[in-house]
Amino acid sequence: MRKVIAVDDTHLYGKYKGVLLSTVAQDTENHIYPIAFCVIDNENDASWTFFFEKLKSIMVDGSNLCFISDRHKSITNGIAKAYNHDHHGAYFPGNRFDAMTKSIAESVNAMLIVERDYPVVSIFNSISKRFGEIFREMRAYILKI
Repeated sequence: MRKVIAVDDTHLYGKYKGVLLSTVAQDTENHIYPIAFCVIDNENDASWTFFFEKLKSIMVDGSNLCFISDRHKSITNGIAKAYNHDHHGAYFPGNRFDAMTKSIAESVNAMLIVERDYPVVSIFNSISKRFGEIFREMRAYILKI
C-alpha cells in the first residue's frame, strides 16, 4: 500500500447528525482500501486530533507518510499534534505521487450517500458490507488470472 493517505469527512443527515471521518489509501494497482472511520459530533481540532491519535496506532509515523485532504484547518492541526513529522500534503486535484488524491476519499463518500440518514451502526454495517463485496470481487478476479 502506498504511504499516501486520503482524509475526508462526510456530514450525516436526518435524525442522527454528526460527521463521519474517514481515511483511505490505494495500493499500486489503484484499488481503494479503507483504513479507519469515526463518527464525531462536529468538525473541530479536538475531534480530528482524537481521530489521528487513534489512527497512529495502525498508521505508524514516518518521514515517507503523507496525508492529503481538503485543507480543513482542524485536519492540519490534528495531524501536527498526533504525528511528529510534517506529513500534510494539502489538497492536490488529480494525480499526485501516482495516487488518485482527493478522489479516493470522495469515491468512498459517494458510496454512502443514502446511508447518511441511517443510524451510526447501520452506516458502519454498510461500509463493512460494501468493502467486503469489493474485496470478494477482487479476489475472484485475481483467482481467474
